[in-house]
Amino acid sequence: MHAFPRMFPGVLLLAFVVGPGLTGADDEPAAPAKDAAAAVETIAKDWKKNIKNKGPANAKERGTFWEAKVKPTEKDIFWLGMIWDRARQHEKAIACFEAYLKIEGGAEINRESSLAKILDNHALLQNWDKAIAAGQEVLKLYPASKNAPGAWSDLGRVYRRKGDLEKAAHAFREATILLRGTSLFDLLDLHMTAGDIDKAKAACNEHRAVFQKDAIKVNFEMLEAFIGRIGQPAPSLEAGVNVGNGEPTKVYGPKPTLLYHAHVGSQLFRLRMSNLQGLRSAWEETVNCIALMTLMKYDSIAQKEDLTITPEKEQEMIVKVMSEEGRGTPALLVPQSVFDALPMRWPGQMILVDAEGKLRWMRINDENNDGYDWVCAQEALTKLTGG
Repeated sequence: MHAFPRMFPGVLLLAFVVGPGLTGADDEPAAPAKDAAAAVETIAKDWKKNIKNKGPANAKERGTFWEAKVKPTEKDIFWLGMIWDRARQHEKAIACFEAYLKIEGGAEINRESSLAKILDNHALLQNWDKAIAAGQEVLKLYPASKNAPGAWSDLGRVYRRKGDLEKAAHAFREATILLRGTSLFDLLDLHMTAGDIDKAKAACNEHRAVFQKDAIKVNFEMLEAFIGRIGQPAPSLEAGVNVGNGEPTKVYGPKPTLLYHAHVGSQLFRLRMSNLQGLRSAWEETVNCIALMTLMKYDSIAQKEDLTITPEKEQEMIVKVMSEEGRGTPALLVPQSVFDALPMRWPGQMILVDAEGKLRWMRINDENNDGYDWVCAQEALTKLTGG
């Protein structure tokens, strides 16, 4: 039984994305309003100085402060919308942004942002049609905006969650043409999940010229390398050493295997292990989930590179960190040759191997996108398992 919620992140996925393991301001209870913040001259200044870079609890407190002071007919309603958006008060945020759009003389940049935020918040509420309408409107009114690639990308992700894969693919292609690299990954994800490897290869060929800039060239080469190996046997895990919890399997099958690149030196390590645990718990009956690590000359206790560290000492430290922060995740320490053969190069990368031990799907995980990568992983697992 897959208890893991299968819907857009931020709603029923919220507990998963911001659950145990995510530290920082978002987890802190709201503190009493400070005199300096309460006495700030304008809501716009309060947003920029006291709210924008702090957590949702603080934003909710400041939103409550300003709610009685800003009327829906005033231009400052835009900033109240931004505050409610930061506070994850989606319906209140939508109401504020919609009110701003009705005001004559509103700044075009804020009107464009309002439509984009309406899309975001409706998507988080799973109001797919309303989110799509907002996305279509922002692209109609601001087709040449520097934010257009992101709007196409967001629209594509909403189409995907709604189940309209053809329109999702179109939106991702439009964003890719406008040089948004992550949208090519989203497009290839669709093709890999559907098992349309020829389409994935064709998309790589079609958009290769777009990705000649050094900043994204390596990622593109890695994608091509993986897609070229789909359907081929995954590298053996027999040389792996158990450094996690339990006894991870080293043999592929009789059920699919999710391989997850875990690096104990990543600042997101604890969060990633928490999220991976959520996925494992939901799919444990039908999928093996294993964190993969390799020696990197890294002191995981001091959190820094150490070229003098011995393999034995590095392994000992990894075991210690996994026992304290691994969230019960089975983990194998494997030779670098296994990472090269997958290929697996970035912490957070996920790879699916089918029950026959063949490579099927890959995605680079980025926790800064509200959990969308985990939604994609669930879609791929559902397709692969038939569940």
